[in-house]
Amino acid sequence: MNNSGWLRGMMAKKMTAEAFCECVMESVYKEIRAWGWNVILLYDWQEASEHVPVTLILDGKMVRIDLTKTEVESQQKKSPYSVDKMIWTAIHEQGIKLNNSVYMRYVWMQP
Repeated sequence: MNNSGWLRGMMAKKMTAEAFCECVMESVYKEIRAWGWNVILLYDWQEASEHVPVTLILDGKMVRIDLTKTEVESQQKKSPYSVDKMIWTAIHEQGIKLNNSVYMRYVWMQP
């Protein structure tokens, strides 16, 4: 998957945190599918809650990540791929091996 760093930077600056989070979730989903995994991605951005629960089911293995809106907003301002990095770190910490791709290089070269 090839994401343009410049385009992602513009998206991070112009999008609301909710819309940006949706874009990041779509990138995560597409990347995992590109690796050949069966994936179900569920997340819930509710106006009334600070928490954004994320559940990934990867070939039957459940991965849960608890984000907060404050974290997403803060990371979005930090760099264009910081939200992605936060999610991929949590996925890796739960035992999922990460693959190498252009998109993943963008994610890991961020501060």
